[in-house]
Amino acid sequence: MPASFRLRLVSSFSLISLAAGVALVPQSAASTHLRSDQPESSQAVQIAVLGDASLLPPTLRTRAIRAAGVSSSDAETRPELGAVILDVPAENSKEVLQRLEDTNGVRIAYLPGRSYSDGVTPNDPLFIDQIGFQQARVPDLWSRSTGTGSTRVAIVDSGVSPHPELNGRLINGYDFANGDANAADDVGHGTKAALVALAAGNDGLGSAGACWNCEILAVKVLGADGSGGNREIADGIVYAAKNGADVINLSLGSEESDPLLAAAVSFALAQGIPVVSSAGNNGLTPPGASQTKHYPAAYPGVISVAGVTNTGALSPWTTRGTWVTLAASGCNTVGYLGPAYEFCGTSSAAPLVSGVVGVLKSIRPNASNAAVRAALTATAISVSPNLESGRIDAFAASDHILTDTVAPEIQVAAPPGYLADQVVVHTHSQDEFGVSRVELFLDGAAVGSSGPDAAGNADFGVSLAGQSDGQHTLVATAYDPAGHATSASTTIVVDQVNPVVTILSPATGSKQTGTFTATLIAEDPNGIMGTFLVLNGKLLAGWPGAGVRTATVPVSRSTKMTLVAITVDQAGRISGSNFVNLTAKRRR
Repeated sequence: MPASFRLRLVSSFSLISLAAGVALVPQSAASTHLRSDQPESSQAVQIAVLGDASLLPPTLRTRAIRAAGVSSSDAETRPELGAVILDVPAENSKEVLQRLEDTNGVRIAYLPGRSYSDGVTPNDPLFIDQIGFQQARVPDLWSRSTGTGSTRVAIVDSGVSPHPELNGRLINGYDFANGDANAADDVGHGTKAALVALAAGNDGLGSAGACWNCEILAVKVLGADGSGGNREIADGIVYAAKNGADVINLSLGSEESDPLLAAAVSFALAQGIPVVSSAGNNGLTPPGASQTKHYPAAYPGVISVAGVTNTGALSPWTTRGTWVTLAASGCNTVGYLGPAYEFCGTSSAAPLVSGVVGVLKSIRPNASNAAVRAALTATAISVSPNLESGRIDAFAASDHILTDTVAPEIQVAAPPGYLADQVVVHTHSQDEFGVSRVELFLDGAAVGSSGPDAAGNADFGVSLAGQSDGQHTLVATAYDPAGHATSASTTIVVDQVNPVVTILSPATGSKQTGTFTATLIAEDPNGIMGTFLVLNGKLLAGWPGAGVRTATVPVSRSTKMTLVAITVDQAGRISGSNFVNLTAKRRR
């Protein structure tokens, strides 16, 4: 391995979840047991506990504390990750892991590993002539946009220190590596990544980043040795997602997947935030290892970035594989602490892409993760079969994201049953560039217009006053920024008027002898549940449904009879009573 490439070897635990429970296995095939070189007993270690999906975080916390035999102050709940983090004495960790493994509802219990920065430092003076930005057509992108201050790119790394090229845009986030509020950089790695992505342009200083005007959120998760715990990295990703990040850059990783890290990435992606990550620098390792998956880059939905040379070919040192999304210049010049500095590795390639994504999000703030990814991959220039797409073309990607050819999607729903005064209609719409507005129509007449919320929901309260009983049609139409429209419909049934029942015969005041036939009719636009005929306060007959009904009526012994008809419609509304008074004709 060339001396100029300083690559760290990863040493942490992987997990295998078995049908019978969970088991801990080291990444190395040399042992199937916990490593014997655990920390000394004077130290504490952290155990991550993840529960079944059906287990609520408070319940998981209670069970984990009980199984581990620790106090509540030694347990931290991470609801975004579905996890509880326990601090336990190192000498007890193996026993605690076994007890957690046997705890009902615990899916995984393990010692979180570490991830490392993906930077390499070549000393070849020719690298100072890098043309990676021109190769990626970033200057052409700048003719369209250099980003906006309303777009925030999070650099989750070794921190970001104040720098003239970042003045006025750098937000000091949090230091998860040391547990304090100072996210300044100890080693320069995160600052260099920030300069590639976000250094000011056209200011007469240093270099220009891909997104000149974007805000920078500094989140420190790597310590002075260039490594960080995956628990802290996961916390940093969640922090960035919760603090306004529009793009998250992760120039770090390892060859081991970690459940906490995976959960954090999923959390960010679910918020609609593109996550960009370096693919790793294992190209010069033994055969086969150059395509080993690198995490978090290999997680689904992440935009993983390999490195290319100034000629556009894959850099010899870059990790590659069809799981890698695309490639960008692996060596980029930054103005770091004085003279020009050549920052190389996929740690440098990833922030170039993050900066471009920042510009794309500035152009299309509502662009979905899928739209951003499609813009990058559909326009990438093919360089190798060992990539999902190819080398980034920033200007072509901006063309793609400005071209909206797909109409939005929309669903509409209203309560079932019979409705009277008002109805609340729910709509859910989505579009890769966002939905501008949703309009609602009742039987063709506009009854509402609203922009959906961040989740794509828009609800409408619709008055039914003056609407006739019966079925009515609601149509919801969603419009995207390009003017494409999609409609969806549903029906509602209005029932505001009581049903009607009429006794057709005999006529009121008539005289009856023996037995006679009574005829009545029940009517309602929504149908009749039942109709009833009552003679002198006692039920005589009943029928389901609407229409004409007849009944044989015996003459009462009394000289006066009252015949009453009542009907109930499908909505449960009861008619006013219709009655006739009759006289029994005495027999001589």
